[in-house]
Amino acid sequence: MEISFSEKPRFKAPVKVMRPNDSGGFTTEKFTAHFYVIDHEEQKGLRDGAVDPDKEVLRAALCGWDGITEAETKQEVGYTDARRDALLNVPYIAIGLAQAYFPSLSNGTTRRKN
Repeated sequence: MEISFSEKPRFKAPVKVMRPNDSGGFTTEKFTAHFYVIDHEEQKGLRDGAVDPDKEVLRAALCGWDGITEAETKQEVGYTDARRDALLNVPYIAIGLAQAYFPSLSNGTTRRKN
């Protein structure tokens, strides 16, 4: 058996977002995120001194998506760094991205510390 290696590996993962709604509950929304695998050394550098270490790793890892549309027009929203940063500033979207990215690196076997 062999292993495939890439200097800058990428993968896609489903993201589940629990958006608060007007009735006091949540609406489940889903999209597919495209991520780079951020290696240990780069993660350490991103985390050192960061106010929000997970957000810094996600900023470096998130490199695209499918299934995000503009609310009014329902047109697909393409990836830009500014849109990535805007998504990461929405707490419930950032939580969904973290829950998709970090377990994917360990085949779902590692829990994130709070």
